[in-house]
Amino acid sequence: MLSHQLLQQALTELSAMIHTDFALFNEKNQSIASTFSLPEDLAATAAAFWDIPSTSQSISAPGGASYHFFKLTEHTGDPLLLIAHGPSTTSYTGGCIASSQIKFLIKAGEEQMSREQFFLRLFTGALTDSERTHRARQLRLSADAPYGLLLISTEHTGSVDFRTILQQLFVETSMDNCVMISDTQFALIRDLSRTSNPQDYLLKTAPVVADTLSMEAMVRFHVSYSSIAGTLADLPRIYHEAALAMEAGKLFFPERQVISYQTLGLGKLICQLPVSLCASFAKDIFGEELPVLDDELLSTINRFFKNSLNISETARQLYLHRNTLVYRLERVQKMTGLDIRNFEDALTFRIAWMAASRIQSIEKKQSLSPIENSSPSV
Repeated sequence: MLSHQLLQQALTELSAMIHTDFALFNEKNQSIASTFSLPEDLAATAAAFWDIPSTSQSISAPGGASYHFFKLTEHTGDPLLLIAHGPSTTSYTGGCIASSQIKFLIKAGEEQMSREQFFLRLFTGALTDSERTHRARQLRLSADAPYGLLLISTEHTGSVDFRTILQQLFVETSMDNCVMISDTQFALIRDLSRTSNPQDYLLKTAPVVADTLSMEAMVRFHVSYSSIAGTLADLPRIYHEAALAMEAGKLFFPERQVISYQTLGLGKLICQLPVSLCASFAKDIFGEELPVLDDELLSTINRFFKNSLNISETARQLYLHRNTLVYRLERVQKMTGLDIRNFEDALTFRIAWMAASRIQSIEKKQSLSPIENSSPSV
């Protein structure tokens, strides 16, 4: 069902154009929108109108005016009653025009809702090939066009009118398909058939969407994406890849606001391993409890890995004496048994720490904490 605000705006504009007043009620005789106050005696007549089979009715009023009643029942939501009031010569025509416009708006709204349901069922594999083809044709979705998908997430569950923000961002086109995945996550789907380089388009659009939403809504948003779906049938694949990128990005690269499935590296592997295997490997390397590494050590390890285990360059970037850096790395060795100056030990540490971080994330969601020490990801 459309918002009352949108219906009120539509009736107000129609009233000004065709010089007829309107009132819209639901089956419980509750006012949805109106441009005039309905007399009490007409309110009783309107209530009784629901009980007769006729879909329209006219009532004369003093001074050459009249009231015309129109039942609007050709949609899937609750039936509505439109009352048009004005000069007898124009109010009926005005009522017919208003009825047609409201039906059009409601149908458009229902189509938007059904598109959202269609994509949700498509993502979960709940549609057969024939159902997907038939429904796509009904919704005027191209089956053979390339599609891009941006998965957008925020930790804040407050009311954010992201559709309006995105419409302002993509003002040159009609609003794309926005699909609510959960209270904090939604997907933006775009038909990229008119885009010369679809993958490059996603690469450039994702940070713009993240920055715009974060700035306008005053909360932090994350955006993930994958490759391009060659057809509509390929959308579930890129959705699940974007979902994996979102999970891995938040866990292993929390500083990144935009994450691509293609840049996950080891994170892609870790997030697809069985949970039991991650737990077993982390336990084999670190023992029953995860070592407590403070922020200083974690920051040092991160920088050391980013510099390909280069001690001199890491010390320079951290403004440390070389010996101070070596001392920190030796502390890590004493606490973990791994000398991360050695490539094999560094790789073992990185994989085990990421596996342990994934286990902690899962336990946090389940409000369980067998591993007591919580440390940032490396």
